[in-house]
Amino acid sequence: MQQKYDLILSNDIDSLYSCILIKQVKGYEVNYFYDFKNLYQSKQSQNEYIGVDIDLTEGYCISNHVTRLSEQDKYNLKALNLNNAITNDNYKQKYSMSTALYLHSLLKIPLPKTEEGKIILLAIDAGYKGFYNSDFQEVHKHYLVDILGFEELYNLCQKYSIDDFINIIIKYNLNGKIWFNNGGLQTNIKLKELQEVLKLPFFMPKIKFTKIKEFECITRPITNEKTKDELDSNIFSLALTRKNYVNYSKLKVED
Repeated sequence: MQQKYDLILSNDIDSLYSCILIKQVKGYEVNYFYDFKNLYQSKQSQNEYIGVDIDLTEGYCISNHVTRLSEQDKYNLKALNLNNAITNDNYKQKYSMSTALYLHSLLKIPLPKTEEGKIILLAIDAGYKGFYNSDFQEVHKHYLVDILGFEELYNLCQKYSIDDFINIIIKYNLNGKIWFNNGGLQTNIKLKELQEVLKLPFFMPKIKFTKIKEFECITRPITNEKTKDELDSNIFSLALTRKNYVNYSKLKVED
């Protein structure tokens, strides 16, 4: 029998969209929620978890951020991530689009049928920006066309302006968040509207969650550290959100 996994949902649309895609293909359910300060678990969880759009330092995950400070740093061998080979030193060579877009290619899931649906997919995690940035333009095309095989999305970027993507972000509140409240999850992302245009089941898990771990969330410049081990201890997740800056969550240790 094929092993089943539980999914860890994080606090944004990229993780939610990605969890929906994985559930459709693999049948895995969201039974954890992680907001980078706390990890919550449902009573239904029975399986090993996969972090979705979360850069775990250990364990299975699928994500899209740079996680290595330098060539000396190791990456999580259980991470599906196009940026495993990228470090802070060659940051401008990174894959700069969403985990959801990566999953469309990885799991061979057809793109949204409508043009607006495709624009939404490119707008998530600002995946369109590389096309309009001279520093990333060739790299953006390489990943979108050569690696993911989505030439139609590259052509779509040529057709629309940055303002068109910004308007889509505003229309669906794609920069909104998901949060824990009274045992359940809430969001200000316009899920009903997304469901209508993307024809996917965008809704919050209807289960109760309980906090099982608490973390200290840290953002800091990269200075003299060469590896994550030199950075700090007890790191649960870590990502370079821009060049020379790292975000990570470390487990709080009780006194």
